[in-house]
Amino acid sequence: MSEKKLDSTNVVILAKSHNPTIVSKDWIIKKKVLEEPITNFVPTPPFSMVENNELNIHVDLNRMQITIKKVEQSVIDKLLIAIKNYVSNLSETPYTAIGFNFSYRVITEESVENIFSPEVGKFRKAFSENYRIGGAIRFNFEDFIAMANLPPDEKVLANFNFHSNIKGGSGEVLEKLKSYHATMRKAEEVLEVLFDG
Repeated sequence: MSEKKLDSTNVVILAKSHNPTIVSKDWIIKKKVLEEPITNFVPTPPFSMVENNELNIHVDLNRMQITIKKVEQSVIDKLLIAIKNYVSNLSETPYTAIGFNFSYRVITEESVENIFSPEVGKFRKAFSENYRIGGAIRFNFEDFIAMANLPPDEKVLANFNFHSNIKGGSGEVLEKLKSYHATMRKAEEVLEVLFDG
């Protein structure tokens, strides 16, 4: 039996032109994107970064990313509220894609190498006696193109990205945001099948 621990998660929203100068401490608080106190604020023309004790927001011309700083359900809930409030208040922004990212640490006796079961002789001949195997798997889930990366480390780390293009503006971003928990569950199901199945 394996144990899965979520190490980090973030949401990325791509756009043809975000406006980093809008993202100020006052705007973030007024629009209820972050709660006070603001612990760090870096305003520059090419990007803005704002954070409180739980979330970090980084906005440049092409992307906006909100990352959790504490892996707790209440903080994940605030992440989703922050995205919703940000997008709702900037509904005219030409959004092009949304992505959900999850990084897990898996405590298991199983190795990534065993999961991918290579032909050992062929791999030793091609590489060396001391090769290590990881993997990247692309798959579809709902309206998302997903990528799972399992690097060849002693500690099993698994990174998931769920990406979906946006054509219908802010309304579509908010609709896709509803899939956040389903994508997280899918990532965890993948790990259960790989390491416990």
